Amino acid sequence: MLSESHFKNVENAHRELSRRFENLRKARASRDPKGIKRAEMEYYQSLQHLYAAVQDAVADGNPHPR
Repeated sequence: MLSESHFKNVENAHRELSRRFENLRKARASRDPKGIKRAEMEYYQSLQHLYAAVQDAVADGNPHPR
């Protein structure tokens, strides 16, 4: 079971990823290569942050990994 703090961390990371995805969609629609590149990097960084938050939550919730 996820602790409240882990749940909040995952929730916030997911919200940030969604926001970055929308920024990426807008950048792609503008067809500005520099804007697209920046938005892609921000999106991938947010994805890594979400992945790390989930890993932390699972690791702390499962003291005996298989």
